This record gives sequence, structure tokens and C-alpha cells, in this order.
Amino acid sequence: MKIQLSSLRYKIFLTVLGISVPAILLFFAINTYAIKKIQQQIYNNNLNLMNVHISELETELASASNKLLKQSIDNSSINNFASSDSKMKYNAIITYHRENADALKDFKMLEGQIAFSPQNNNMITYFNDYDSDYKKREAVLKYVKEHTKELVALNGRWKTCRIGDEWILLGASGNEKAVYCFWTTYNLMMRPVKNWKLPGNSYFCFVSQDGKIYSDVKNEELSTLSYDGDLSSYYFGGDRNKYLISGVETSIGNFRLMNVVERKACLGIFPQMQILGILVLIFVLFAGIPCIIHILNKSVFNPVDRMESGIREVEGGNLTAQIENLKSSREMEHLIQSFNEMILQVRDMKIQTYEESLERQKLELDYLNLQIEPHFYLNALNVINVTAQVGDTKLIYQMTKNLSQYMRYLMGSRKELVTLQEEIEHVGHYLNIMEIRLGENFSYKEQIEENLLTLQIPPLMIQTLVENSVKYAFDVYKETIVEVHAERNGTGFRICVMDNGEGYPSEYLERYNNNLEPEGNHIGIMNLRSRLHMIFGEKASIRIFNREPQGACTEIIISADNVQSCRSGRDV
Repeated sequence: MKIQLSSLRYKIFLTVLGISVPAILLFFAINTYAIKKIQQQIYNNNLNLMNVHISELETELASASNKLLKQSIDNSSINNFASSDSKMKYNAIITYHRENADALKDFKMLEGQIAFSPQNNNMITYFNDYDSDYKKREAVLKYVKEHTKELVALNGRWKTCRIGDEWILLGASGNEKAVYCFWTTYNLMMRPVKNWKLPGNSYFCFVSQDGKIYSDVKNEELSTLSYDGDLSSYYFGGDRNKYLISGVETSIGNFRLMNVVERKACLGIFPQMQILGILVLIFVLFAGIPCIIHILNKSVFNPVDRMESGIREVEGGNLTAQIENLKSSREMEHLIQSFNEMILQVRDMKIQTYEESLERQKLELDYLNLQIEPHFYLNALNVINVTAQVGDTKLIYQMTKNLSQYMRYLMGSRKELVTLQEEIEHVGHYLNIMEIRLGENFSYKEQIEENLLTLQIPPLMIQTLVENSVKYAFDVYKETIVEVHAERNGTGFRICVMDNGEGYPSEYLERYNNNLEPEGNHIGIMNLRSRLHMIFGEKASIRIFNREPQGACTEIIISADNVQSCRSGRDV
């Protein structure tokens, strides 16, 4: 069934659609907003937890740094510790043991402390009970011996280093005589975090500033995620961005604490609720629409169909047609009754007056149709789209400028007459667009006497003729030229539109010269002739003919009585 776009059914359908679509879009917008709020809340909660842990860790590391600095500035202890004298060395060990034996217990996230003198190869170590891996401890001791100068230069700061299969955070201070160190592992610092009870499938790890993982990551997929993103907010990573990633920076040690949460774990049962909501929405829409259609059919559509049938009978010349007024809505019953009475009145009207009114209305409708060229606008927009893809901003500017001026002329105040200059400028915008669209094989020329620019002519008079030339003369295999001339013709003026195309078909010329309606949709010139006759009477004429050796020419001649100076046209 052919859909009538202007029908009441179609408009009501659009109204229902106009209500339903925004409702659906609003539903999805609310869902999207809710998802973002849930993700933001989970991010905020985990961020608070991470900040608490990092704060405790930074406090402990700062205290350990102060302890290291205090030890490194005690010259008497350093001298005794680095002495080759066995008694002084023994006293130094006893003193260090007395002052530092219990110090490590105050630092829950530190694994051990070391004092080492490169001068006498003296070393003292203390360990917490977190880890009994002897090989790891030996590896740390070996690293301290081999990198003493580098560790002394830390001066209380912390350094990340790889020892064996594990990443170590090492803090040190001292001088060329002795170095004092605290050390821990990133896995040890992670132990309090692993005990947190968090909603969903959350995972934490320590990483470097550039995303290198320092603590254990058992999940292979998580180990491949990017951990070097911006930490001002959360971001997504992994396959199909299914992980929500966030983290916090540390001021000590130059590392990050990162959190990874699966998206589906964030949302919980929310996806199921979404599906349920969508099903409910669909049910409401599709259950309500049939009810609405039934009511509309009974109260609106069926009466309108009867009215439409009656109107068609009247249009067919049956002025005795009457519409059966069945029970529907009060408004439609009144409308049908009024229609029947109107038909009776129309039957008594003067036929001539009625026909003249219809003819003028038809002419105005045809004139409006000349202004509506959807293919022209669509083609112009397509050219802009293609040009935008190749990045030719200059051409886009030219196209949009000409198109906007073209539209401004059409959408301006409707006047019976405009100046020749206004019409020529409008035609120029149209031809500029066609020149851009059609390329090098299309060009136009204009030859206008300057003293004729203030003449008044019907709007779109020249535009109609130029469009015909472009439509029927253009050939992709040769250059197409459209020319517009305006000149004095005795005491009047003459306007001529020419092209180098194939010219008018002989059948069209014959029908036009015999004042017959052209076959098909060729209403442009006939409409223009009728408009000129309505405005100027017998003082205006249009002549069409073919040029030699080829091409079409349309000539408009208006007598001297209609050569006027520019003044505001009459609104119609």
C-alpha cells in the first residue's frame, strides 16, 4: 500500500513515533547515566581505600627514611662500625643492636634492615617474620654490598630494584664508611590490600610510572593491561574495554597503586534490570499502540476516510455528493455535517469565479513547487560531505556560502516583483553551486546591461530557465556552457537564456507553440508564461527556439510600459 506522507494517519503515526522514540532514547540515556554513576561510585570507593593505604605506606616509609638519616649522621657510631679495631667494632654492633633491634617491629610493611661497612666488610641485619626466604635475603645482602656507593647517594630516598624474581623497594643513607638500609617487597606492601573485602571482582597491584608491574599479577589478561594512563579519573582497558582501571600516585618511591575491576562486576544485576526494563517498555508500546489505533480508527480515521471519499466525488465533478454521518466523535459528526452543507452551497456558486480561483491557486502551488528541489539540496549536501572527507575547507566554504545565499533568497519575503539584480545574484549562487558540483565540464557566462539592474521582474523567472538549461543541456563528455543575457530591446528589454546542449525536442516546441500543456512534469516554462500573463498581461511574451548549430534559447520580452525603477515589490 502506498503511503501518503501528508495523510492524517501518517501524521498521527509520526506523532506517536515522536513520543515513543524520545521515550526510548530517554530510557537509554537514564540507563547510561546510571551506569556511569555506578562506575563513578565504585571508583570513588576504591580510590578512598587506595588513598588510605598509600597514606599509611607513605607515613611508614617517611618514618623509615628519617630513621636512616638519623643513623647516617651519628659520626661516632659510624666510626666505630667502620673501625678495623675488633673491640670498637664489637661495641658498635652492641650499640646498633641495642638501638635498632626493636625498630623494625614498628614498621609493619618493611621486611628487613641492613647496616654495612665497605671498609671492614662488617654487616648487621634484622628481619621481620613476614618472609623466611633465605635465598631472597642473601640476594638483598649481595646487592647492598655491590651497590654501596649508589645506595649512599639515595640519602634517605627509596629506590626500586629487581633482585632475583622479585621487585624490591630499598631505602638507604650513609657515607663512604657505612650505609644503612631498610627494604621491603611490593608483594609484602600489597598484603593489607589483599585482605580488603570489596564488591565485585577487584584486583590491586603496584606498578611503575610507565606501567611496569612490580607486584604479583596472577591473571595473564590483567598483566597485559595498560597501567600508565591518566589517574585524574578512571579509564577502561582490556578486550572490549571490559576492565575499569584507576590508581593513585605516591610521593615516596615513584610508584603507583592500581585497581582493576571488571565492568560486569561493577554493575552487578543492573544489566538484568536493564533487559527487564526494555521488555516492559516494548510491551507497553506495542500493547498500547493497537488500542490507540482502534480508538483512532473509530473516532477519526473512518470518518476522515468517508470525508475523503466525498471530497474525491466533488473533485470528480459530483456536486450532489453527501457523506453518511455515522456515529463517531462529536467533532467529526459536526465536521461531516458542515461539509455536507458546504457542498450544497458550492453547488450554488458561480462556476466561473470558482474556476478562476482554483486556477490561481493551482498556479501559486506550481510556483511553490518550482522552489522545492530536494534533489538539488541533497546533491549539494552530498558534495559538501565528500569535500569534507578530503579536507578541502576552501571549497566547503564556497559551497555552503552559495547554498546559504540560495536558500536565503527562496525563504525570504514572497514578493510579486524583485529587481533584476536580485534575480541575477540568486542565479549566480545557483550556477556557482552547479559549477562546483559538475566540475570542469560546466561553465556559465552572463552579459547584463548595468542600467537594467533596477528593473522589476517576477522572482525565479531567470532561475527557472537556467535550471532547465542545466538539467537538459549538461553532458559529461563535453563542456556545457549556459549564458544569461539582458539588454535593451527598443523601448523595452529582452532577457535570454542560452545553452549549447541538444536543444528542445521538436515535439515540445510544437506543443508549446500551439499552447498545449507539455507532456510529463515540464511545468516550468508554462508556469512562468502564466505568471507573466497574470502580472503584465499581453505586454510580456516568451519565445523558445533552437540555436544553430545546436543549443536551446529561451527569450523573454517585456514592453517599455513595464520598465520601472526599483521599488519594493507587492507581497502576495
